[in-house]
Amino acid sequence: MDNVLKVITEFAGFGDFLIAAGISSIGVAMGLGKAGMAAVGSYFKLEKDNKKVPTVMIIASLAAFSQFVYAFVYTLQIPKGLPVEAYNGIMLMSLMVGFGFALVGFFQGSIAAAIVKGLGDNPKAKTVFLYMMIGGIEAVAIFMLVAALMNMPTVA
Repeated sequence: MDNVLKVITEFAGFGDFLIAAGISSIGVAMGLGKAGMAAVGSYFKLEKDNKKVPTVMIIASLAAFSQFVYAFVYTLQIPKGLPVEAYNGIMLMSLMVGFGFALVGFFQGSIAAAIVKGLGDNPKAKTVFLYMMIGGIEAVAIFMLVAALMNMPTVA
């Protein structure tokens, strides 16, 4: 069984890419979709009213993509050649990291959708508070990435 687990993990990439990046991409896609739909609706509303489209609408609607980048960075740091016993831990950690980034990506997209919808109604709104909301949930992901990297097993 240990040899099968090692083959699956090393060659199929379950411990590397598929778990962390794969699961995170689901939440990121949902967050980007939600924010993107709100951005398109607000864009057409502002265009119809001949108002300038705030740049922050574009930035906010793409914020959730950073979660996939963090998951990809995590996967690049998983060492090759670990003992078979370490793969269970790597797979569990990848699962938790993937779900964490997926949730952050989804909720970041939800926050961005609210921001974009609000800017569609009031394009001259102050945006400092809006950046703080996206930055607050971004901090959760950064701390999660740091914690995962600090607890990454090493090859002896």
